Amino acid sequence: DDMRHPFKYDYEQIKADAAKKFGKHADKYLEIVHADDPKKYEEVARDFGPENMFAQDLGWVRLLDRLGRRPGYLYMFEQVPPGDDGMGAFHAAEHMYLHMTFTRSWRKYTGEDFEFAKRINGYWTNFIKYGDPNGDGLAKWEPYTEANPKMMHLQGECRESDVPQSERLWMITDAALGILD
Repeated sequence: DDMRHPFKYDYEQIKADAAKKFGKHADKYLEIVHADDPKKYEEVARDFGPENMFAQDLGWVRLLDRLGRRPGYLYMFEQVPPGDDGMGAFHAAEHMYLHMTFTRSWRKYTGEDFEFAKRINGYWTNFIKYGDPNGDGLAKWEPYTEANPKMMHLQGECRESDVPQSERLWMITDAALGILD
């Protein structure tokens, strides 16, 4: 049992939700998520929360690029805070690092956590000051563009990669941007 993601399979509700969100493309979505197979759907559904949150961010930088606005910098926070609670890099885990409030936590942060916090604070400070997160001693972070879909993984030393090519992820952002074909 995974208490963080309680699962209840209801095919009719899944179909209704897909129709509402994807309209005439609902059948394609249902196929992508294996909605007709409770076991497969449950496996896919475990990633819906993090993937939906990332899709919102991806949709935002895609929109900025399409409108020709300032560059958008896409990231995934993946640093797992210390502590054996099985939560992984949960939503809001970055707050202790960004605010450097380690001493106010029950978690046993280490020097590596402090170094990581300095690194991501460097990115945030540079972005606030210059509109660009890059700076001395930091791994290069390219802005997202449709032609060069890059993202930063905020974990340890931090590293850049291409945005994952998940069909579901792109379908969600296409729907949000109103560009499903």
